[in-house]
Amino acid sequence: MSVAHRASVAIIGGLTAAVSLLQAEFDVQVFEQAPVLGEVGAGINIGPNASRILHRLGITEMLGRTGVKPITFDQRRWDDGRVLLRSPLGEEVEAAFGAPYYIHRSALHRALAGAIPADHVHLAHRFTHLVDHGDRIEAHFENGAAISADAVIGADGIHSVVRRALFGPEHPRFTGCVGGAQLNEFRPLR
Repeated sequence: MSVAHRASVAIIGGLTAAVSLLQAEFDVQVFEQAPVLGEVGAGINIGPNASRILHRLGITEMLGRTGVKPITFDQRRWDDGRVLLRSPLGEEVEAAFGAPYYIHRSALHRALAGAIPADHVHLAHRFTHLVDHGDRIEAHFENGAAISADAVIGADGIHSVVRRALFGPEHPRFTGCVGGAQLNEFRPLR
């Protein structure tokens, strides 16, 4: 009797994807370029679709304990501060979409990282390139490491090195529009 093969997935970045795939019983390894896991950026806006997924992943209590639920979202004109749009968030969004809108910082990152076994997270692995072998994919890293997996997921952000490796360099161009938003009122959840 043969043992069923658990599909192996290498994730470049992407803690949420890793938690989800681990719960679905995939063999998951996460490769982060940072030497330590820590907060990146100022804040994370989590809309109802995302918070619904995070609740399913089992971090509802942490979200409620460490996040804030903004009451409104204000979009302002960049040059004079005039309010262009005010959208309700808070209870109205939760009633309409069945899940809350949160703003989080490092606590979300810590909760996701804590849901992944430490031996499945590999730090100081800056991705360089892929080699497709048909039935396996090889991911190579700046530190000389190379891994082989059934699938590779690139969740390495807006300046994705994985996307560049697959599709070539991008050439974004400025449209002349500058956006700004302000979360005017919020209620701490603690």
